[in-house]
Amino acid sequence: TPLYGPFMGSVTIYPDGSFTYKAEDDDDDEPDVFAYEVCDGNADQCSSGCSRGIVIIQREDCESDDDDDDDDGDHNGDCCEEGEKPVALTMQYTGEGCNATHHSQDEEKVSCSGNPAMAGVVQIIAHEKENPFDGHVYFNGMVNLGGSFTLSAANAGEDKLRSNTFVSIYDTNGKLLQRVKFHTSCSQPLLIGDQFGALLLEDILFKDGTSCSGQPPAVPECECEGGIATIGLRYEGNLPVGIQAWKKKDKKNKNLLGEYSGVQPNEVVFFSGAALGKDKLKKFFFSVNGGKLKEIHVSCSQDILGQKFGDFRVVFHADKEGNLCQLPQPDCEEFLAQCLGGGQGLVLREVFDFFAEKNALAVDLHWLSNRGYFTDYFVLERATDGTHFEELARVTNFNEALETQVFQWVDTRPATGANFYRLKQIFTDGKVKYSPIRVVFFEHDLESIRLFPNPTQEVLWVNLRPFQGLPVQLRLLDLQGRLLHQTEVEAAGEQPLELRLPTLRDGLYLLQIEGENRRLVTKKVLVQH
Repeated sequence: TPLYGPFMGSVTIYPDGSFTYKAEDDDDDEPDVFAYEVCDGNADQCSSGCSRGIVIIQREDCESDDDDDDDDGDHNGDCCEEGEKPVALTMQYTGEGCNATHHSQDEEKVSCSGNPAMAGVVQIIAHEKENPFDGHVYFNGMVNLGGSFTLSAANAGEDKLRSNTFVSIYDTNGKLLQRVKFHTSCSQPLLIGDQFGALLLEDILFKDGTSCSGQPPAVPECECEGGIATIGLRYEGNLPVGIQAWKKKDKKNKNLLGEYSGVQPNEVVFFSGAALGKDKLKKFFFSVNGGKLKEIHVSCSQDILGQKFGDFRVVFHADKEGNLCQLPQPDCEEFLAQCLGGGQGLVLREVFDFFAEKNALAVDLHWLSNRGYFTDYFVLERATDGTHFEELARVTNFNEALETQVFQWVDTRPATGANFYRLKQIFTDGKVKYSPIRVVFFEHDLESIRLFPNPTQEVLWVNLRPFQGLPVQLRLLDLQGRLLHQTEVEAAGEQPLELRLPTLRDGLYLLQIEGENRRLVTKKVLVQH
């Protein structure tokens, strides 16, 4: 009697103890296992006379060149003739029912049920197991009627598609409209134009990088030195999406490389190590619409130009030395001149992010821009009321290329209270663009008052920066509360105040510091000769 398993096939156990095992996936060489129990005829609910065991089944790839030879059908145009493993299929959603199915695979390898009835927008999930929530998922997204999508093993962290692929089509309310199954391991023929229900096969990508046409992607030879600094991804999906990228998979803000919302089909987004103050990328993780993270390894030794990760294809990268490399774009004879303006070709997403972060008693200002090729300079502005901005600094543009560049400046003298910052970008044609306003607030941090040296002998330096510009009174007391010394300052300065102590015996004393309209702060002073 089987107790549990097997998990990747089915088993039939015969009375003599022999069994037969049938794999559900004949393209998988991972071992399978099942447990069994054997009881004699006199056993009472298996309380005695029973034994248990485990069978481990070592599976091997059942495919061979003979698989295709056994099929007498005419498969002229079969993309799988050379036995390569498919890694991605591009399919068009036609909206048709199962009666539109036509293909060259064995009938038992293909199934179809349901009818999307030409639904205009559907959710399509391509998955390994019959249950979409079990096993690998090769695609999950919204597709318009007549739109194309790509189901890819890379989306599941695999290097090839498994034998059987299921595709489920849902309406926008989550109702299942159609589910099809077909063979995707090349032990069955695959032809461009095969149709499985509402899915029309348009192209196949194999492990060696060739497509069904037999031609590898047209990727130019590019010079690359020192590592990739910036990478550009073109969105090849159907509906607008949001994308975020991180240096690490923890999704912490400190590792955020960038984020874009409302990314349109054929639009390019850029991510750069400069966003985190790094001169190159090694790998990064991105998520679409808050979904599962996808990892991309980036290096000069293994060029990924032209490769596709989900609905995003790598179409551009720049190395540390400024060498640019891009995939030829449709309707764009020259990348910058033809594509940056949009039109029928590529749409390049502008990068213009501005950040203001409190750093001790200063404010770190940094910003990113990929419009360096026609930017003249930047102006940093600050206001204390959020309305009347004054110029803090002018920063010359040093980036005249396409890649995203990081700029930075430090405000060492922020005002007490609210500091409103904005960035003004001045273009070479005189046009101006403003960043969103960032706010940093500085309270009087009375706990940040510092005394040094402490212990001391006769001179004590007091940091009164939290009271800068305010009148301050300092009183030195012994532990009995007797006043030993008193100093008044009309306006505390940025630099520490030198306080010369009277002649004192070794011991512990108290220094009271009181600013105008501020609570009293008491610090301990140790005198030690």
